[in-house]
Amino acid sequence: MGLSLAVAVCEYCPVKWRRAIKRANIVFLSFYLGLLILWLIRPDHLFLGDQEHIRRFITDRMDIVFEYGRACELFHGVSHTSVFLALMIAYWSIFPGKGLLENGLFIFLNFLTLFTTTRRGALIASVIGFLFSIRLSGRKGISTTLLLAIILATLTLFMFYSGVARHFIREDWHLIAQGRIEKAKKLGGSIPLRVSTYKEFSKRIMSNPFMPRGLGRKLIEEHWKGLVEKAGLQHGHNTMLNQAFYLGIQGALSLLIIIGGQFFLFLRALRMGTSGQDHQLMMVALVFMVIFWGINLFSDAFRHSSANLYWLITGLATGRAMYLTKVAPVDSASKQGS
Repeated sequence: MGLSLAVAVCEYCPVKWRRAIKRANIVFLSFYLGLLILWLIRPDHLFLGDQEHIRRFITDRMDIVFEYGRACELFHGVSHTSVFLALMIAYWSIFPGKGLLENGLFIFLNFLTLFTTTRRGALIASVIGFLFSIRLSGRKGISTTLLLAIILATLTLFMFYSGVARHFIREDWHLIAQGRIEKAKKLGGSIPLRVSTYKEFSKRIMSNPFMPRGLGRKLIEEHWKGLVEKAGLQHGHNTMLNQAFYLGIQGALSLLIIIGGQFFLFLRALRMGTSGQDHQLMMVALVFMVIFWGINLFSDAFRHSSANLYWLITGLATGRAMYLTKVAPVDSASKQGS
């Protein structure tokens, strides 16, 4: 429904999407980082904070930095924050700004903010998306790759030398490498839990692959309690796995066909020689899709405001691409006739 609405509204309607995204990014970073700085200045008075979460997880200023996204009630959780930042990274990665300095600043700030969420899947997906943007645009990529290397080196050095690696390395990787997943799961960390969850949910799906089981995580918690206890997590933590569980294999396949159709439609629009904002829109949509579905390999952010954001951007690009691919052949035919 969100895709249909965005396509219907945006197919012929000129939208100043670049200005809207840039302003949204500036406002978000101002509020997010501004309030974080206030928390660091006044750790005894954490304004707009979840007091229960603060009591359980925050003991010093470094904890404030890396628990802020979960503890602050102003934002809708680190999962949705990471998806929003993924769009901003996709936007700035194609360098539509006034210069390398402006783009480099915004890329650094968005990566830094994403770093504070400790969402490892989102960080990996964003790096892959950034590299994909270099390949997609045909740039030589020396300056952009160097920028990315500097950002990653800075964040990595900070992580290890500041003692905050515990916020990112939460598992016993020695046990995981040995395949002792059950023992690693008892010691904590999301990786062994995900491995166990993927295994158990896949077994249940394949027991009757075409049977729909109903939509929603609450339904799983209420009617599949034994599965949740055995798996260790309350849902599949992978969008396609969840869709297959909710709707059957045919539901996940339908979503995959839509995604693939959009992706190749955007590529087709690019190959037809789009220029200006249309060209940049296709680029941003493609990079965002790579990052978004990369994130959803490790989680299920295809819901609520994150799904709306996805359909808004890809719907806008789908509408424009459909219009351009219909108009371009007519234009070229008329030019040949004249």
